Amino acid sequence: MSSDSTTQKPTWPTMQDLKDRRFGRWTVIGKDARRLYWLCRCDCGTIRPVLQKTLSGGNSTGCGCQRRETMLRVHSRHGKCRTDEYNVWSHMINRCGNPKDAAYHNYGGRGITVCERWRNCFEAFLEDMGLKPSSSHSIDRINNDGDYEPSNCRWATRDEQQNNTRRNLRITFNGETHTLKQWSKIVGIPYPALLARVQRFGWSYDEALTTPLLSLSEASHFKHR
Repeated sequence: MSSDSTTQKPTWPTMQDLKDRRFGRWTVIGKDARRLYWLCRCDCGTIRPVLQKTLSGGNSTGCGCQRRETMLRVHSRHGKCRTDEYNVWSHMINRCGNPKDAAYHNYGGRGITVCERWRNCFEAFLEDMGLKPSSSHSIDRINNDGDYEPSNCRWATRDEQQNNTRRNLRITFNGETHTLKQWSKIVGIPYPALLARVQRFGWSYDEALTTPLLSLSEASHFKHR
């Protein structure tokens, strides 16, 4: 190293006059005691020293209140964050999109998704579904293999949902499709009798649904024929 070399002093950035200028939500109100800092007031009233380069570079546009306000607005503008409808919506999103959810394997794990309109907006879900008719209702997919979307969802009671599980036998007769339990109520024949006719005795759906209840002797005769 040369003996006549000199130590270079650091070169400080040129101070700009930023007083009264606005940067996002910041308004510069004066020079801070520290070099290269300006004292700024946010629109919310917060006063804080801010480094000059973060102001001029656009890296600081406020004290952070805007993000907090946005999050508060997202979670409370509909006024239903703690309602049953909101809980239904959030659980629906979770079981379809979160592999760690206990029910994921029955939903997202087998390809069930939430439509984009609902996935991104609780208000849209509430607008399409409306309020739950009662505390005993929950969301039900009409086509159990279909997605969560307006055309495939309804509020349903536990009994209605049990009639709509993948395990239930669905029968189409005279142009109408219902589960065996639903047909039981429609035709007035007890469910155990219909189930025995179809699964045990091998009757056709037409026979099972249209044949009046047999006497014990007739039932016994049919069983052995």
